[in-house]
Amino acid sequence: MDKRNQTNQAPEDNMSPDKDPTFWAEAAGWARDMLPTFYAAGLSFCIATLRIVYEDGRAGTKRPTKQIVIEALLCGGLTVAAVSLMELVGVPVTAAAGVGGMLGFLGVDRVRTLAVRFLEKKTGGDQGTTGPI
Repeated sequence: MDKRNQTNQAPEDNMSPDKDPTFWAEAAGWARDMLPTFYAAGLSFCIATLRIVYEDGRAGTKRPTKQIVIEALLCGGLTVAAVSLMELVGVPVTAAAGVGGMLGFLGVDRVRTLAVRFLEKKTGGDQGTTGPI
């Protein structure tokens, strides 16, 4: 009698992913490929946090920690989005750290203002944008 289970697969095929050596090799390869993105997002997060604390110190104000963390996370998310677009526009992924640092330094409000201004020029003006810009 064949030693296969009822699904007609060898017992090795039912191995959980954490015990499959090819899974870990693929996971390590993916992490290695994504390292510039992770680094850029982390750098953006750190620079945004330091920028906010520095600005607050100069202005004599203190923003809530929640607001600082949300701003820094948004900068990190913008960086991930920007890095994913870099290859499409011909910018090498090795420049990801520079993009992350720049986005963290500018902050989400300034990046949004610049993006809206750019899009308005490309589309021929204000097309019913709402909210503060």
